[in-house]
Amino acid sequence: MIKSNRLINILIALVVSFVPMIVLYKSVKLDQFSSLIYGQAAGKGDLFSWYKGQVFIATSAILLIVYLFMLWGGKKYKFKIDYKFIFLGLFSIFMAISYYFSPLKEIALIGIYGRYEGYYIWIAYILIFWIVSNIDFKERDIRFIIYTLMISSTIISIIGLMQFYGKDVFVTEAFNKFANLFVKNKVVLNNSSTMAYGTLYNSNYVGSYAVLVISMILSSLTNEKRRIVKGLMVATIIINFFFLLASQSRAGYLGLAVFAALGVFFFIKNIYKNKWIVLMGAGILVVGFLGYNQLYNENYINEFKSLLEINTLFENSVPPVLNDLNIENNEIAVTTLDDSKVVFDFSDINNVIISENGKEMTYTMEDNVINIDGFERDWKMIYNQTSKKFNLSVKKRGMEFLIMDKGIFVKGIRGEYYKLDDVDDKSYISDKFASNRGYLWNRSIDIVVSRPIVGIGADIYVFRFPQNDILGRINNRISMTLISDKPHSLYLQMAINFGIPFLIAFLFLIGISIYKGFREGLDAKKILALGLVGYLVAGVFNDSIVAVSPVFWVMLGLLNSKFTLEKKHS
Repeated sequence: MIKSNRLINILIALVVSFVPMIVLYKSVKLDQFSSLIYGQAAGKGDLFSWYKGQVFIATSAILLIVYLFMLWGGKKYKFKIDYKFIFLGLFSIFMAISYYFSPLKEIALIGIYGRYEGYYIWIAYILIFWIVSNIDFKERDIRFIIYTLMISSTIISIIGLMQFYGKDVFVTEAFNKFANLFVKNKVVLNNSSTMAYGTLYNSNYVGSYAVLVISMILSSLTNEKRRIVKGLMVATIIINFFFLLASQSRAGYLGLAVFAALGVFFFIKNIYKNKWIVLMGAGILVVGFLGYNQLYNENYINEFKSLLEINTLFENSVPPVLNDLNIENNEIAVTTLDDSKVVFDFSDINNVIISENGKEMTYTMEDNVINIDGFERDWKMIYNQTSKKFNLSVKKRGMEFLIMDKGIFVKGIRGEYYKLDDVDDKSYISDKFASNRGYLWNRSIDIVVSRPIVGIGADIYVFRFPQNDILGRINNRISMTLISDKPHSLYLQMAINFGIPFLIAFLFLIGISIYKGFREGLDAKKILALGLVGYLVAGVFNDSIVAVSPVFWVMLGLLNSKFTLEKKHS
């Protein structure tokens, strides 16, 4: 193994501490395919992903050069093939095959607008893991990385808590001036939110980030003897906990709960030895949680309760409103829940013939509103003969169609009109499960099944997801203009991007890493292993993102590396 040196430590610290903090405006020109999804207007800029990715790639490349120089430049270092190198080879092969068969190679290299997690980023993830896992860390090396993480996570948490209280620093006049120093066209950022996301782009990812940070700091805290440093570590853990609470990331809540429960089980003796410190810390967290819950109408208690509603995995909590929706030639056919079929025939675009179960219906029209005689359903129908737009609302869930000589188009993403997507709407689980993640997973599983071995390519999910599945959106109360660019599951994301063999290799690596973490007997590594479990639990509901994943891959590397953190302070 290569012994760590100062430059390697600095580069790793940049990956885990500096990269998540980067927030810079980048003017982006969209390719022709992305423009069809996002539109030219949306391509004006990126704030949270582009520069994070570029700095991460550059840092990873420098780290690789330094590592190789030390490996082959020093006589005492010998390269050997072990299980880590085998996994490096497997991941590389699977990604190369996936790239070869990807339908959008150029986009897949850098990733899509707003995410930028293409092949370059994934290659950097794998290299970071391999390099870190082959380094012999000393106590001072690990502590340097942990200290930088404490500083950066505290800054990110404070920014997030300010957002939670309505003070988003990224929409202030001062930040707007800063952002406009680097672009030709003036940009005004005004998408303020009371959801705490810090510098991580989306509050959902705060859960994954907080679990990683808390576990890494705890791994160092277990052997820290200096009271001031221990106090700072505890304070950092607490502020990250409140950042997690403010994000309202249920995936993070679940991941941290699993981490804490397993921690109590495996470290019950250590906890008993330090019971007063543990009880004091737990008391602060519980009182803070209950205080937050009281201030915000018991939302947090309800969030925790919702995690236990496993019955919603296969049962829709809110029933759909339609069984089917089809457009053929000049007809819109709507099948109701009782299997009654209502057809709107626009063969003459100046008029509409309405029938139910083959029987033509009479209606009146006043101010473009259609009133069908004897029609008792909770529907509202508006047909503007001038604009040729037909609005259909079923139980207050609306759709808009554009009637043209060349066919009927439905209003979808970006507020524009498209052909209705032909979707195989098989439901493996309830569409409503986990805030409509079930809907995304059902469609995502179909994408996996379509190319199970090679995947579709890195970060081009947005092009394969049925964005204009109007029936699915209306039945699940999903906005017609919402762009679905990720499956909201780390495991589905890997299978979709690179195929099921890549996912299997990843799971084997995870199993080996957790086993090694507990086998070596170091408390620090056991806590890292538990933190890894917490992250993976959150990963059921969250996917990979360049703001958080570098921390995970470094932590995975640490579990597979050799390091000393048991030395006693004098």
